[in-house]
Amino acid sequence: MDYIELKHFKKYLTCQPFFIWNNLSDRPILDKDIGYEKHIWDQDVLDKKEVTYGEIISRTFGLIREKLNEYLFNNYDCIVISGKKEDRIKKTIKFLNSNKILINPLFKYKNALSSPYAFDTKEKKIICLKFSKKTKISDLVPFKWHKEIISKNTIVNDYVLFLQRNKYYYKGEISLVQTNAISQTKNGFNLGEKNKKGHSKEILIKELLFGFKFKSINKIINIINDAKNETKVYSHLLDKDSTTYGKNKEIHLLLEKLNFPFAGYSGKVIAFKDIINYYKKNEKKETLNSILLNAIQKNNKATLTYKYDNKLSKKKRLYFIINEIKNSKKVIWYDFEAFSLPISPINGYGPYEQVIFQVSIIETIKNIESKKPNNIVIDPLKISNEDFYLIIKSIYSKNANCYVVYNKSYEISRMQFMVNILKKENFSKYKEAKKMFEEIELKTIDLCDLFIINSKSKLPLVLLNDQKCFYSIKNVEKHISTNNINLPRKIKKYEDLEIQNGLMAMEIGIKRALNLINDQKWNLISKKLKEYCENDVRAMIMVYDFVLKLIEEQK
Repeated sequence: MDYIELKHFKKYLTCQPFFIWNNLSDRPILDKDIGYEKHIWDQDVLDKKEVTYGEIISRTFGLIREKLNEYLFNNYDCIVISGKKEDRIKKTIKFLNSNKILINPLFKYKNALSSPYAFDTKEKKIICLKFSKKTKISDLVPFKWHKEIISKNTIVNDYVLFLQRNKYYYKGEISLVQTNAISQTKNGFNLGEKNKKGHSKEILIKELLFGFKFKSINKIINIINDAKNETKVYSHLLDKDSTTYGKNKEIHLLLEKLNFPFAGYSGKVIAFKDIINYYKKNEKKETLNSILLNAIQKNNKATLTYKYDNKLSKKKRLYFIINEIKNSKKVIWYDFEAFSLPISPINGYGPYEQVIFQVSIIETIKNIESKKPNNIVIDPLKISNEDFYLIIKSIYSKNANCYVVYNKSYEISRMQFMVNILKKENFSKYKEAKKMFEEIELKTIDLCDLFIINSKSKLPLVLLNDQKCFYSIKNVEKHISTNNINLPRKIKKYEDLEIQNGLMAMEIGIKRALNLINDQKWNLISKKLKEYCENDVRAMIMVYDFVLKLIEEQK
């Protein structure tokens, strides 16, 4: 039997019928607007149970589940429901009147299945677990699904959510908090949020669920079952592919398949709804900036955009960034790599907080490398406050005129976090680290500012048309490579490296932090990490050379 599960219900809410049971591609679809690091702990990626993640899942999420199980067993009478699906369904029904908490139950209504983390048969409460510290509106979807199916088997009185507590964490610590309410904020929901008067904004989950306007569960099941026979995607159903509850993860491929203008372009330049409205042909002027259209349609490579909007201030800013580097005697170029865990990897770092374990630094004097690159890789198994101090000290140079990064919001925020940790831990050299950081921050120039898109109504200084307006350093490198642009300084192609992107570097850091990589292998792979990170720094220097060339060509 093809059972309907929570994942199908989620797709029913966020996709047109074809996608409820099918995909356009077998490969994982990642939002191109989000960096690699944001995806490593994404549940949809992990649910694919790739071999590379198998032990990571068991070592981390498994520990969090064990913590919740420990709490439930210590405070309640519990029964673990195990076995194949049919066995679990029978056992769940058998113990529904046991007045105990059923862990891993499986409820069935027609061909729809509900499997909450646990169900309290005495209090009639649905119990769910969330691994992060915050919630969002889409997190109410599982409760809605579980309620509809479970209520066909028994009464449902309340809902309990367990999630990780916002607090100071010690290494390896897991701290869960339970609530039957979540707090509404501007950007979603955050447990314990207070309003300006200090009163809690918490709203009961069951009250929030009343706001869900759905068809009856019988109609929903029929629609999902009928979707098994759907073999096509349709442009007139695109409104179903982006809703309050989320967006179709294959939206870029879908638009390409439907031959939409600007399909695949960065969502930061052209929003999904704008592409849809453009397709309707009667809202072009209102939805897409005419300057942007002009720049994209007339150029298939890269362009300096001040030619299109004729804003002198933009032209000045372009030259300011480039000349600031060009006219600096000593320039420090650097780049970080990090790892994160769902459990605290080091004192002071909470779950999912990114821990810097690698930095590569190149120094140039009058635009020429003055010394051998400094590539530092710190063992995630042994990382300490002393290492954070070392990272900041290694970047700092007393006579540096400027520091160059690509996306300074990341580097600066991570360095600020390291300084804050040193303060909390009463590190002896905290004040020295703070002083160095403040000077680095003051003198930092962000190459990404040349390409970044802050508004859909304004163009970046440099527009990469052949990259569909995506502007990660990998996109800039790809533009340079595919167009065979001759530059004085180039890098190794990422595809030729053993470690090719931040996701791979992070995965290695995580595995070592969990002691899944032995000492011998770590010593070997550290060299590969250094090669990758140094390549990222050299890519920044190449990007600088590329923009210089672009300015000269388009004068």
